[in-house]
Amino acid sequence: MSLLVKSVLLIWLVLVPLVINGEKYVTIHNDLEGGEILFVHCKSKDDDPGPNVLAHGQLYEFSFTPHWIGNTTYFCSFQIEDKCYWFNIYDYRRDYSYCDHCDWFIHRNGPCKHFKAPGPDCLPWNQDTCKII
Repeated sequence: MSLLVKSVLLIWLVLVPLVINGEKYVTIHNDLEGGEILFVHCKSKDDDPGPNVLAHGQLYEFSFTPHWIGNTTYFCSFQIEDKCYWFNIYDYRRDYSYCDHCDWFIHRNGPCKHFKAPGPDCLPWNQDTCKII
């Protein structure tokens, strides 16, 4: 194989996943009905932007580029008063085709998505327990 073909193939392997995947944005809104403060900590296996504290009505946003293999997951723990919940706020298989900007409104019963995707708009918390942030 010629050097030119190898170079083009290498550039294609590097650039195509970046173009195909593009940057994704996740916005988390504190929409708790009682006006409580929401403690949020989101991370993936490769990235940990750190914890955040949201008063009622405030939001937190982060962005990332999904892994080209298609296995990117961001999970968040949510502390509401003395209870801790967690949820996969971005799951490549669930969200990739439906949101470039994924808006989530957090309620006591679970997160509600505000982007077009199949399935219910409000989803339950993950079943496993989490530690207080």
